[in-house]
Amino acid sequence: MQIELENCLPIRDESGNKVSKRAPIVSHDITYDDFFVKFILQNQACLIKNITSNWNCTKQWFTNGKVNTTYLSKQFGHSNILLYDCHEKYFNSQKTKNDKFDNFLEYWQKYINGNYNNQMPLYYLKDWHLKNLFPNNNFYDVPYYFASDWLNEYLIETSDDDYRFVYMGPRGSWTPFHADVFNSFSWSANVSGKKKWFLFPPGNEEKLKDSLGNLPYDVSDLKDEIAYYEIIQSSGDVVFVPSGWYHQVWNIEDTVSVNHNWINGCNIEKMWKSLEKSLTDVKNETKDCSEMSNYSKHCQVMLKSYFGIDFLEFYRFLLYIAQKRLKLIKESVDIKLFEIYTLGFNHSLFDLLAIKNVLKLIQSNNDFIDLLNINPVEKYPDMLFNEIISVTDTIIVNKSNNKDRMMNYSLSFLNSLFFIFFFVFSIYSLKFPFSLFR
Repeated sequence: MQIELENCLPIRDESGNKVSKRAPIVSHDITYDDFFVKFILQNQACLIKNITSNWNCTKQWFTNGKVNTTYLSKQFGHSNILLYDCHEKYFNSQKTKNDKFDNFLEYWQKYINGNYNNQMPLYYLKDWHLKNLFPNNNFYDVPYYFASDWLNEYLIETSDDDYRFVYMGPRGSWTPFHADVFNSFSWSANVSGKKKWFLFPPGNEEKLKDSLGNLPYDVSDLKDEIAYYEIIQSSGDVVFVPSGWYHQVWNIEDTVSVNHNWINGCNIEKMWKSLEKSLTDVKNETKDCSEMSNYSKHCQVMLKSYFGIDFLEFYRFLLYIAQKRLKLIKESVDIKLFEIYTLGFNHSLFDLLAIKNVLKLIQSNNDFIDLLNINPVEKYPDMLFNEIISVTDTIIVNKSNNKDRMMNYSLSFLNSLFFIFFFVFSIYSLKFPFSLFR
């Protein structure tokens, strides 16, 4: 199946997010282009209904609506996992421990049998890279609205990492108030169970800071004067969380979900600006050490630890995505996404135009320029920028010329029709001068 855009230059609405109490609810039969333009491009949260019913995990992981612990233990029981104790705050997150999946399944059953005893730890299995651990187990399908996922495309093809996760938690487990890594998009599909979400459009989190500028850990007792969405997500539903939307999530039933963090041409500029700001924060925190040798290099190390990626890795990421799109446009080489989708021509062009805009920003960043002076790269940003301009400008001009040509053809055709009509009318009028006016 191909993911494609009708227009490589869709219009972004700059009027801002209009938030009422309820998020837009989207039918699963919305077209890719409509969803892309109305929600992803506009950075607009929504709930999509009825997505997971045909997934293998929906059929195999549950029996009569209950978790099939026998099946899950047989398939994945030996896997290492990370558990969060929702009763134990740790800085702005929750206390964690490493464990085996088998042990978590045993705990979960005891917790249910004990009627969700509040005296027991409340463990939430999060950030489990299950698909990465078992790449041949096709337990879910990426919804095609989210197939344009540069982040996982890059990581899956170039590393042993990814941002594809499974979450499992009993009733009452929850995730504190936060925004997603890299200023990324995320999507979360409930395979089973029910969640409650609070989502805040970018900037509204500022109204929740305390006198020291700290964001809250828990917004359960939120007052209604702050604009946010409250979403109840049922089994089969997918929540789309746009870039920069802070959120808090509660499992109001025993819940299993599949989640991705992702970046594409709609939010790559947001990622870069967030990365830039994070480096500024690092430098402000370490300004007393600014005279030390290799200070810039140390800042990049701290940036990677703090943000998850440094400037050079970000550029390599951009370069990788750009080169694949250039190859598609120049050589018609297919780009396969998540094994079941291919990328369309207009979509590739949109991606390149987004990369071009970010390259322009990168080349004006002095820290990045300094890094390039001591760290050689496969292709320098100015070369990539010029190559993209050469390809995209030619295509856009040709598209414009074709459009003008078609318009001229249409006008010529209409003129011809008018001439023929006028000629026939004139002949008829001469032959039957009075018949037309009786």
